[in-house]
Amino acid sequence: PNANYVTLHIELIAPKAPAKPDYTDAQLSAAAKMVVFWMEQYGIPLERVVCHKDIDWYGRRTDPRDWDHGKFVRFVLGFFRSIALWALL
Repeated sequence: PNANYVTLHIELIAPKAPAKPDYTDAQLSAAAKMVVFWMEQYGIPLERVVCHKDIDWYGRRTDPRDWDHGKFVRFVLGFFRSIALWALL
C-alpha cells in the first residue's frame, strides 16, 4: 500500500539538491500550527508525527533533506502548550 493514501502530510518547499534546504522559522511555524490542529482534531499523539522517510515501507525515501525533527517538535510543543494554556482561561 502507498502511505500517501492513508496519511495526513505537509510539503515544505525547498531548493533542489544539492542546495541545503534551510527551512525558515515561518515554514516550521506554519507546519507546526497545522500539525497541532490535526493532533487535536483527530487525536494524533506526538509520537505519530513523523517524516516521509520514516513511513516509506520500501526504503526509497530520504526526504525531507537536512530536516531537524527535534526543532520541528519544539515548534509543535510550543503551539500545543499555548493552546492548552488558553483552554484553561
